[in-house]
Amino acid sequence: MYAKTLFIIALAITLSGCDALVDTVLTPPDDNVDPGSFDDNPLVGVWSLETIDDQTPQMAIPGFENLSDFFHVWTFYANGQFERRWGWTVGPNADGVVVSPPVYFSIEGLYTVDGDRLTMQITKSTFFGDIPGEDAGTWARDGDTLTLTFDGGTVIVLKEKV
Repeated sequence: MYAKTLFIIALAITLSGCDALVDTVLTPPDDNVDPGSFDDNPLVGVWSLETIDDQTPQMAIPGFENLSDFFHVWTFYANGQFERRWGWTVGPNADGVVVSPPVYFSIEGLYTVDGDRLTMQITKSTFFGDIPGEDAGTWARDGDTLTLTFDGGTVIVLKEKV
């Protein structure tokens, strides 16, 4: 089942390219929600990855310098849903040939906030091996920076997208 899903995703990405998917990912959160309600929940918005455990993607991904495109975007909606999407395109080799299709993953689910506590319930994932589950921790927002500190010790820093 996962192999079939991964094949379909890889085929769709190959045909449309990563840039087309980034346009889809970076849409404003929940256009049907009153913009005033965003003030009630500081997590709501579109966020891009800055660091995971103090490592930038450039530091954490082997061969990052060979990628022609990379994105890692989190979206928190006012209705309690979230999406996490990331992917990359390997650049051409020394002969100018791209030998690998773009890679794209997503995780979707529900989240709840109680004070500075954040609980995330994964309901759907295209990342093979990643099954629905729950993660919890704390959150803190400082201007356009959102820091998620999960109970397992992982710290993710995100920057708000405009």
